[in-house]
Amino acid sequence: MPIIISTKLIMSLFRALQSALNNLRVNKLRSALTMLGVVIGVSAVIMMVALVEGVRASIVSEFERLGSDLIIIAFDPNPNEKRGARVVDWLTLGDVAAIKADCDLLKAVSSEVPVGSARIRFKGKEVTATTTGVEEDYPRVRNAS
Repeated sequence: MPIIISTKLIMSLFRALQSALNNLRVNKLRSALTMLGVVIGVSAVIMMVALVEGVRASIVSEFERLGSDLIIIAFDPNPNEKRGARVVDWLTLGDVAAIKADCDLLKAVSSEVPVGSARIRFKGKEVTATTTGVEEDYPRVRNAS
């Protein structure tokens, strides 16, 4: 079926385009400010989307670095100071060795024992350092290797 376009429709479109161009020419400042507003608005949206995506990617990479297959069993000798983790009483290095020996599905096991903190002075700078004792599989457990 052929499309028939009337002369009246073409003339009304031409007049609308002519009127729009005439208004742009007459109101130059308004047109420039409108274009500037559109450019600023689009730029702000693009920057916000980029910022949110960057933060999202950073958070996702932190979770991926931790690993979804990490299980932490915590031993806290002071039961009065609960930190929200489930606490197992009297976990020993023998228990860690038994977990390594008996659990074939585990890729790596490492114990972690807080040793304490001390003031360290080197080349005129002094800091407080906290030391933690770990086993040889620790970098693999924490995806640090």
